[in-house]
Amino acid sequence: MSFEIERYVIFGSPEARLNNWKELRKALSTVEEADALTMVAEYWSKVPISNFSYNPENPEEWSTPWEMVHKGLWCPLMLAVAMEMTLRLAGWSPDRMKLIYFRDYDISEEVFVLKIDD
Repeated sequence: MSFEIERYVIFGSPEARLNNWKELRKALSTVEEADALTMVAEYWSKVPISNFSYNPENPEEWSTPWEMVHKGLWCPLMLAVAMEMTLRLAGWSPDRMKLIYFRDYDISEEVFVLKIDD
């Protein structure tokens, strides 16, 4: 099971991106959880990545998911946040999800990972 995000949507209008994201969230309610996770991961793996723009230590400064989709620019740190918000808005309980922040000083890499059901 997959949900397609076409290049014309990724690089199209903000309205097209927002509508496509809404269709993804609707589609998640019609599939098994394992398939829903695959769909969300595949969807967000196709978005264009910009430079780092979010400070992981100041979440109150982060753009909302709607702002991220509207702008069409995603920071690598925010992909897990976007996945988590997609699942929440599709009806998944926030209690099942945890964002974990990793920083590897040796390779200067920062990333959030979405952990579900431990």
